[in-house]
Amino acid sequence: ENAPKFLAQANSTTTAQNVNVANITDNNFTVVWTTDVPVIGNVQYQKQGLFTWPKSAYDVRDISNRIPRYTHFVQVTDLEPSTAYTAKITSPGIAASDGINIKTFAQLSTPQQPLDPTFGTLVDRNDNPVTDAVVLTSFGQSQMLAAAVDDDGNWIIPLGSLRTTDGARFFVPSATDEETVLFLGKSDQAMAVTTVDNDSPLPTIRLGERYNLTKNGKSSAGPIIAQA
Repeated sequence: ENAPKFLAQANSTTTAQNVNVANITDNNFTVVWTTDVPVIGNVQYQKQGLFTWPKSAYDVRDISNRIPRYTHFVQVTDLEPSTAYTAKITSPGIAASDGINIKTFAQLSTPQQPLDPTFGTLVDRNDNPVTDAVVLTSFGQSQMLAAAVDDDGNWIIPLGSLRTTDGARFFVPSATDEETVLFLGKSDQAMAVTTVDNDSPLPTIRLGERYNLTKNGKSSAGPIIAQA
């Protein structure tokens, strides 16, 4: 249930799309999704098993005001290790999602070989900084990590505590392990395939394009293939 898969739901103005769970640790997780209309990002969550009242979490970018957005990044914190939770997207104006079953990871000691973060800048097709966007990354055998793009189009994803898909140990990629980075904007996407040797930083990414930044790809870029 914690596998790092890029999930896509049916296109609709009343449902959450591109729903993904990322950044799972022993005490938090993040729910990321997009909508066709701007809504306030809200997730209700509760521990599975004994009856508990659900709690609410909102978009991490909504520090002082809750702002309707097309992309949503909700972090759920202060959880218990190795514990099963159910999360539901309950933003006003869209249909409530089915429950997402998430289990937090067990606690691990500090990693011995922390990785440098992956970071960069996201622009639109006219090379203007993108502000309403989220970024997701994972290696083939790792968990998924995610971050929100800031107001200048910049983003950063720490990899220092990256774990395996099941969270049982820290994941240390080799120089040839491919890293897939997906960028979700208001109505556009981009994708880059790279390695840890070429992700700090990534070159500027333009929405609507697909990049191969591996040694074999020689930093080639081309139009992104639209997802169904």
